[in-house]
Amino acid sequence: MPAAAVVIYGLTWASPVPVVCEDLPQCVEAAAKLFADDTKLYNNILSKEDCDQLQQDLNSLAAWSRSWLLKFNEAKCVVVKIRAAIDYSYTLNGSYLESVHHQKDLGVTIHDTLLPHTHIRNITSKANQKLGMIKRCFSGLDKVKVETLYNLLDLL
Repeated sequence: MPAAAVVIYGLTWASPVPVVCEDLPQCVEAAAKLFADDTKLYNNILSKEDCDQLQQDLNSLAAWSRSWLLKFNEAKCVVVKIRAAIDYSYTLNGSYLESVHHQKDLGVTIHDTLLPHTHIRNITSKANQKLGMIKRCFSGLDKVKVETLYNLLDLL
């Protein structure tokens, strides 16, 4: 059976207050990564027992958040199943987490097939939108001026 993984994205704090949560990764068996107000939880899934363990980790995270009087924003949480053959629905605080085919993570769109086509489509679409706006607003530009305007749009 090929290796599969499940990544839970967007375990985002509902509170705008900065939080120090160094002990959070220790309350779960799966790997937990923290960045700013965002938490990722992921694990290799080879059997239903692995799914059950990941669900137990989500339950542990929910208990941890209650003990620290913090709340995860379940509405922003999604599940990406990478090469997953097992159908399993994950919950957090009684809310089912949406399963999606791709999710943006630190600027990179991760697809459940691990192919880059969605990310490439997104960045080329953004580039074409910028160029289209420049063409609509300006005329008679040489290459240097187009590059300058394009780069200025990144600063906005």
